[in-house]
Amino acid sequence: MASRALRFIIVACFTVGWCGVFGAPACSKTYSCTGDFMYKDCSRITDAATCTQVHGCHTRKPTCLNGCDVGIGCDDPAAVCGHISGCSSPCAGVLDETECTDFTASLGAGGPSIHQCEWSTDGADGGGSCQSVCLPLNSEKSCAEQASAGCTWVVCEGTVKDDCSSYSGDECPTSLGCDRTTDAVE
Repeated sequence: MASRALRFIIVACFTVGWCGVFGAPACSKTYSCTGDFMYKDCSRITDAATCTQVHGCHTRKPTCLNGCDVGIGCDDPAAVCGHISGCSSPCAGVLDETECTDFTASLGAGGPSIHQCEWSTDGADGGGSCQSVCLPLNSEKSCAEQASAGCTWVVCEGTVKDDCSSYSGDECPTSLGCDRTTDAVE
């Protein structure tokens, strides 16, 4: 009978969190989501699971786009994004074939460079235009292989709603500038 009572006390101890008496920690970690969104554009989220957790975002048919066209790299001085009319691919608005093919990205010191833009003559009006090399790519693997040309696999679209603190710590969209923090709670 005494061992049954002792077992009950031990189980009760662990259930209500008095385990510090027996050497186990009396605290558990809880997570919070703090900070302000640096970005409101859902297309900065590159995985579908995170996309569906963020209020205002929804998944889209995956597309390989130049990151500049969806706001990725705008705040990076080393990025190759154009800033003439907001954040866009350097290819946008270029009217000359030679200038278009001059946009290249290095694959490392002493290594080859790859084109970021290509000249196309199959526009709707029959005229030429300078296009990103990303758009024709239709698989995540082929898109990733052109990452140095600014290509990003985009699976999410929409505009973020609410603020960071409206998300739980586990759902905190850190890819959009929120912080997932931990605090010990008794």
